[in-house]
Amino acid sequence: MEMALLLVVVIVLVWFIVKRNSNWRTLTAASGERTADIEAKYAYLREKQIKCRVKAASDVSSGLQAGGHGAQSLKLEVHKDHVEKAQELLKTYQE
Repeated sequence: MEMALLLVVVIVLVWFIVKRNSNWRTLTAASGERTADIEAKYAYLREKQIKCRVKAASDVSSGLQAGGHGAQSLKLEVHKDHVEKAQELLKTYQE
């Protein structure tokens, strides 16, 4: 009985995580020195009331080329309901 309950809890947690992340779409990504552009676009979209977020991850392949340390890689993600508006705004975005 305890094992069944544990299994149900794990399944619910996995479902929740998948569901939560399925509402976001990646618009652009960058690594290294180009991450400042991602952060600037994020600030611009937030200023325009677009629901977005920046996700960070370690880019292992870039790190190996750069001497063994993982380079920072960022993704600009936008909520699925705001994708079209964000794309329109980024077309007119001036750095």
